[in-house]
Amino acid sequence: ETDEMKTVIDTLDGELPKEDISAFSFDRRTKDNRENGREGGGISLDDLFERYDELQRQELGEKTEEGQELRAMIRGYIEQEGLSVRVTRSTSNRELLDLIESEMEGPKPSDEPEDVPGEEEEQPEETEERAGRPRHRR
Repeated sequence: ETDEMKTVIDTLDGELPKEDISAFSFDRRTKDNRENGREGGGISLDDLFERYDELQRQELGEKTEEGQELRAMIRGYIEQEGLSVRVTRSTSNRELLDLIESEMEGPKPSDEPEDVPGEEEEQPEETEERAGRPRHRR
């Protein structure tokens, strides 16, 4: 830090109220910065789907600057939410959004009923094969 920088920092400290905790970022989420400054400062999954749909309407593919910006937003969202979705070159933006959505929803119920706590299957008491052998404790 130079003396000039220290002077500017001191001046700003004097001008801003002590309770001011606002912040800013040079991170550009989109060209028009619509996603910046929203409540909480985070990106929502709806924002990502809206942006994806907007790019589809404009026929802008994933290789365009806008498509790459969306991919960066998706990557940021995955980090923000602490998701285990991996971003690979072979995964499209749409596939990433679907993976995020399915992870956020959690596991889907399968056709086969899972074991419900309290509803245990009946175990056979003793089979003839086991009846003659002594039980060993481990």
